[in-house]
Amino acid sequence: MDWNYRQGLIDNDAVMQVGHVRDWMSTLDYWGNDLIDGPSRRETWLGRYMLETGTTPTPIIVATNAGGRKHPREHDAQMVSPMQLIEGHMRLAYLRALIRHQHPNVKQHHEVIFATLP
Repeated sequence: MDWNYRQGLIDNDAVMQVGHVRDWMSTLDYWGNDLIDGPSRRETWLGRYMLETGTTPTPIIVATNAGGRKHPREHDAQMVSPMQLIEGHMRLAYLRALIRHQHPNVKQHHEVIFATLP
């Protein structure tokens, strides 16, 4: 099964629609809240970069038509729609936090790589 890839932009509303299996989104939001509220994540290179620029240093990868397919690493979990996170867990966590907390530097659009299954 071959994936097709294309790079594009998504806005903040679309970022908030990127999902993951099981309770991963609550974990990502916990990590993101820690960026805003705790000093340890703010001091990492990724935390500093995202707080300063308001976006990710490299695009996250999302699957756009994977809903209902079995996740390859999460046992029997089904991937979600409209966008399933494939790669970039920490970047998505931090980006969601910047959006949710209305950080003054957050950009309105972000680069993403869309992975489409045949």
